[in-house]
Amino acid sequence: MRQTVDNGIFTIWIDEQRSSFITLIRYDAHNETLSLCFKNETVHQYMAVPLETFMDFSIARSFGSFYNSSIKNKFKTMANGEKKQPKRINQAKKERRYIDLDIDLKKINKDWLHVSEKTGAIYLKMVLFMLPDGEVDKYGRLGFIKQRVPEGVEARGEIIGNGEELEWSREEDVTVVASKIESKDWVDDLPF
Repeated sequence: MRQTVDNGIFTIWIDEQRSSFITLIRYDAHNETLSLCFKNETVHQYMAVPLETFMDFSIARSFGSFYNSSIKNKFKTMANGEKKQPKRINQAKKERRYIDLDIDLKKINKDWLHVSEKTGAIYLKMVLFMLPDGEVDKYGRLGFIKQRVPEGVEARGEIIGNGEELEWSREEDVTVVASKIESKDWVDDLPF
């Protein structure tokens, strides 16, 4: 188990010996939010959690037991709060940021693609789960990507890729070359 504190944000990485289903606990003392990452890679965020509750949680003999008895169904979450989706925010830096995404197209569920009623365009809606600035996962990546599950569908999307932040010294270095892709035969075998 590893713990860090940075400007009022407490992070605890939990190994498998300490918990069979919680892998990370993050507490933001400024806005009293508690975020939990579970082994199945879902994230739950709880609002208005007092510092004392987090401190008790951080030293609990069993993280799972404490979660079930003192956090689950005790605090307001994004799922049972007023909004069903998280707020869309961009906490931009002064400089531009480039996120490189790698997506396994074979894992895309084409039944979940969104077709615009207005234009007929087909969209793959996905979410990049990013770690805080300066942190990377065990593969050296910024986070992972999941396909968004449409409303009303009782399923959990699988991880379809990952992302990492890139750095270029000049903007003109950022180019996309599509002509090479068009010449490949496997493009015709894409799942959509």
